[in-house]
Amino acid sequence: VVLPEELDPGRLWQLTIRDLKGTVISSREIDPLQPTIPIDISAQSEGIYVLTITDGRKSVTGKIVFEKP
Repeated sequence: VVLPEELDPGRLWQLTIRDLKGTVISSREIDPLQPTIPIDISAQSEGIYVLTITDGRKSVTGKIVFEKP
């Protein structure tokens, strides 16, 4: 995941991944000073997942299309 520039790097960020039903698959704090964050959803089923990164004031949401090889 490449981190968005529009969030405040002076605040702690939260990364959350949900399935399309809204169930939280993964949630953790991340360091905004790291340019990329590895994520592992290999234990999940193939499908579309919603990724949200928030700094407590603003949020950025995107989707992950997960396909197993």
